[in-house]
Amino acid sequence: MNQEPVNKSAAVAFPNQEVELLPELTQRQRQILALIKAGKVNKEIANELGIGLGTVKQHVVALFKKLHVSNRTMAVSQGISQATDSHPESTQISEGILERRPCIVLSIFLPDATLKASAESCPKAIVQELHKTFSALAGAHDALFLANKASIGDLIFGIKRGTEQDIFKALHAARAVFDVLTVYPNLRQDLRGGLAAGCAISSMNRYGGWSGEVVASAVIAHARELASNATSGELALGTSAAKLLKITGPNVYRTTIPCLLFKALDRMPWGKDSQLPQFQAEGGEEQGDESLILGREAELEVLEILFSEVFRGQKNHLIYIEGETGMGKSLLCHYAAKRGLDMKGRVHHFVCHSGSKEGSLYMYPSGMPVKPQTLLHSLKSITGRGHDVIIVDDAHLLPIDILIKATETAKAAKEKMVIFAARKFSKYVKPPCKTIRLGHLPKTAIESLVVQSLGLLEKDTIKAEQGSDADMRHSIARIVQYAAGVPLFAIELARHHWQETLPFSLQVVINARMDGLKLDRALLRFVSKAPFPMSVTEIAETMWESPDTIELAVEQARASGVLCRNEEGHISFAHPLLHMLVNQSGVE
Repeated sequence: MNQEPVNKSAAVAFPNQEVELLPELTQRQRQILALIKAGKVNKEIANELGIGLGTVKQHVVALFKKLHVSNRTMAVSQGISQATDSHPESTQISEGILERRPCIVLSIFLPDATLKASAESCPKAIVQELHKTFSALAGAHDALFLANKASIGDLIFGIKRGTEQDIFKALHAARAVFDVLTVYPNLRQDLRGGLAAGCAISSMNRYGGWSGEVVASAVIAHARELASNATSGELALGTSAAKLLKITGPNVYRTTIPCLLFKALDRMPWGKDSQLPQFQAEGGEEQGDESLILGREAELEVLEILFSEVFRGQKNHLIYIEGETGMGKSLLCHYAAKRGLDMKGRVHHFVCHSGSKEGSLYMYPSGMPVKPQTLLHSLKSITGRGHDVIIVDDAHLLPIDILIKATETAKAAKEKMVIFAARKFSKYVKPPCKTIRLGHLPKTAIESLVVQSLGLLEKDTIKAEQGSDADMRHSIARIVQYAAGVPLFAIELARHHWQETLPFSLQVVINARMDGLKLDRALLRFVSKAPFPMSVTEIAETMWESPDTIELAVEQARASGVLCRNEEGHISFAHPLLHMLVNQSGVE
């Protein structure tokens, strides 16, 4: 995306008093406002300033917001009613809506000396083969591929559509590149990589989907720097990427992972058995987050009763744990695994990933990949050596046919406690003996969770940052309000309590949900920037849209749990963090 040119002659034509009267407007907005007052329509403004029509429309929207104009009558009183002609065009850019989007960048590097010294093949042919691999991976994972002369290339995940699995897709891609070099052992051992996470500016279609432009220079540069400085055979992780790997995975250990070995990427980096080159626990000794299962006493009591019935030989149980991201499904799975071991049972803990038609399954905590047949076999087998506890986390990522077959097999299993955890279960799966639905936690539980999470930080640091007990109470109350009953939100907001912006990890989680809804981005942007809640009619007038169009878009957003309507009919966001994300992602 090119930066818009500034027409210097046009800039000189506007008197200085405009700057004094409207100091809150940018220079470009003042230029456009003066031309609007002169009776120019959008196309004439675009021609005179030498900028695109879409850019003019975007500036007009910004002007309306800054002048607190919500309809044409108010616009006339402000002297800008001539902003459109008798057939006003939509003030929302049609070419694309600019957004700050979280993304993951994988950069692969091979030193020139290694390529030139390779006797197996022509270096150019090797690079071409790797580029073909990158292109295929980009197509398979909805990623973007950039060839780079200084290295092998970069893959950018999350631009077309963000998912919580993007960080793991990048690990799969890194391993795929490593496997391609099997026939070139000298190159393989010198392969280096960098994995960085950050925000890019991307143009998106109004109702979802990438429109073709992106600026991710800072994240790409970081990934390339990590790759060029990495030790041979290692994939270096940036700080944000390492934290994201920890938050979005099932690992309960608070560990910092500075790098991973390419040769170990066939398994997930979850536990001590994952062949990591280094494990550095935060604050010294490793410790789990199981203690953070606060407010789930009722659910734990249900699990205890079910465990008791199975291990006494009274019943076999198929249990579903259902809840949105961040509600604690994985923590309950870990609790169930630990409880099974305490009761001398045999525990088989599976974690599902997306990206394979056959289904991607890994054992926890080793991270070892297994086939779906391994899961089915564990459900069918009868060992006669005690009871089995079989846990399948993130089961919604399994192909539906495999999930149906697995639940049917589990329903008929003997001497087993079988737990499937998912966001939501299809109506086609076998009915369980018990469904545990994880809803929002009460305010008192979230407050305890926030206090405990803040307690993980150094007390002196907290005092220095918060200043006083009153400030601390205010900070806790603010986090509780923003978390709105979601445990993960409470924990991450507490761990980043000094930030005024949304933590990157939550940007990824919330953005992934928003991308899957395909809502009207222009409407959401407008509601996030509006100085006060407005009705559908007021929104339609300001956006130059028909009320029917806005009403339909609002209802879709309400049905998705993104927007809500109060008794007066005014529209606002249903969750404060949704508002924060949309507002923070907007690029004027």
